[in-house]
Amino acid sequence: MSDAPDSRPRILARADERGVVVEVEDRLYLRLDAAGRWIAFGEGGAMFRRAVDGRVLRPGAEGFETLSDAEADAVDGWVVRRAGEVVEALAAVPAGDLVLEGRADALHDALARAACGAVERPADTRRRYDAAYPEPVPILPPHRYRDLVVQPATGCPNHACAFCAFYRDRPFRVLDDEAFAAHLEAVRDLFREALAERDGIFLGSASALSIPDDVLVRRLVAVRDAFGVPRRGVASFHDPDRGRLRTPADWARLVAEGLVEATLGLETGLADLRREQGKSADVDRVVSTAAGLKEGGMAVSVTVLVGLGGEERADAHRRATVATLARMPLERADRIYLSPLAGALPAERLREEVDRWRRALADCSGARVGDYRIERFAWFA
Repeated sequence: MSDAPDSRPRILARADERGVVVEVEDRLYLRLDAAGRWIAFGEGGAMFRRAVDGRVLRPGAEGFETLSDAEADAVDGWVVRRAGEVVEALAAVPAGDLVLEGRADALHDALARAACGAVERPADTRRRYDAAYPEPVPILPPHRYRDLVVQPATGCPNHACAFCAFYRDRPFRVLDDEAFAAHLEAVRDLFREALAERDGIFLGSASALSIPDDVLVRRLVAVRDAFGVPRRGVASFHDPDRGRLRTPADWARLVAEGLVEATLGLETGLADLRREQGKSADVDRVVSTAAGLKEGGMAVSVTVLVGLGGEERADAHRRATVATLARMPLERADRIYLSPLAGALPAERLREEVDRWRRALADCSGARVGDYRIERFAWFA
């Protein structure tokens, strides 16, 4: 920031009630929430992101590396210093060298808080996150990565899927009314001003829609009372193998309370392969669940595992699964997620197989098709 007048950098900034983004040419990128807590920081080709749980992450080719406490503290210190330098630069910058979109007061307030170092440190965020969430948030559907997650239940009603590293051996447990109310209050305290950035709500953990209907309605009402009605509504994972098969009227009742979308884990349309993976062989039940959700007024996302069954069953797995998806009344508002199973096939072969799936689905389903790289998931602040 100590450039001579003839080489003074141009500063681009955006600021509103959700937070601040500052870019100093190609030298510095800084994103803060409204309270002045940094969310993303880039300098000299290095980029760092802060997770909701307080971890500081560095992007890599295969996902995100979690920095050590010492490394995270160092990044935090860099942010404080750079924010202070930006404050000084803004005080001296000619009007033509600042391009500001939004509110000047929000820009200066957030930067001043960051520069004084009085905002919460990552380690303090981790402690409050651990107090707020009964269990970690290990995965979300890609189009829901920016949701506010609340957990009316923990674990998974199946918790025995061979391919799952998140919920295996974690039995399903529904929080009672008192525990859920305390959880919502702790989540509100964790996010504070950053709640303004979350325009959707996701009910965790692995299958909140396995909760009995009367309890689930109470949970949806409590979420609405705590956070209002989010622009993108409320969504959740659902395990169609567990719990009663709801009618379209049952789903419509939940839609009336704000639930708009469910993500189902089909994984494969081969009954035997599904059974081998620890799921039910009743593929028709997944199809019926998707149809009931659609008739009840909800959007549906379906996940499948590309590579499941290895080379020997690759063709049979693809054909059966594509045929199963074609039986579901999916449309443009719905999604099919292709999740490549690492190690199931050689890397190049797995990429080729994903392409085959895309071509096959383009011919038989109206749903959008996307990638679901679970190893690259991070719930960013």
